[in-house]
Amino acid sequence: MKRWENRVAIVTGASDGTIGGAIALDLVRNGMIAIGVARNISLVEKLKDVDSSTLKTGKLIPYKCDLTKPDEIEKMFIWVKANYGGVDVMINNAGVAVMKPILEMEVEEMKNLLDLNVIALTLFCKLAINSMLGRGINDGHIINMNSVLGHQVYGYLNFYAATKFAVTAVSEGLRKELAQKGSFIKIT
Repeated sequence: MKRWENRVAIVTGASDGTIGGAIALDLVRNGMIAIGVARNISLVEKLKDVDSSTLKTGKLIPYKCDLTKPDEIEKMFIWVKANYGGVDVMINNAGVAVMKPILEMEVEEMKNLLDLNVIALTLFCKLAINSMLGRGINDGHIINMNSVLGHQVYGYLNFYAATKFAVTAVSEGLRKELAQKGSFIKIT
């Protein structure tokens, strides 16, 4: 983690008490500038109440963003560039599930899953990679949190599984696109 000190990570779904919140704090503890993204910024701000002596030299920067609104995501990347130079690590942690079979789902529920689990994640990947490539960063890392349902269908949460299969495809597709460019940016 030493090589990541003072470098910038964006963590989506970084609310207090979540996996994203724990990831953001761990990055800060290891000296990174972690931009914790959530719709409810007060939940990210709660993370800053952690004993600051354990946070090393890193910083947690809460950022309010509705991930279902591409213009808000794009504005965030402009802000990150203006204030921190760009992003070096992108952790796509935000996601949502609807606990219904496909036959009972409303169209708006389907659209919400696609907007957050697929479109937002893909846009974050694209903008983060462009930030890295534009600054000559060749050791950046994109981490897309996924699910076993992104690799196998079990017969429940089937539309959620479809969105997670899309995450698998996007991740593999980006890995191949970066390899074709000769880039060493990692996609996990």
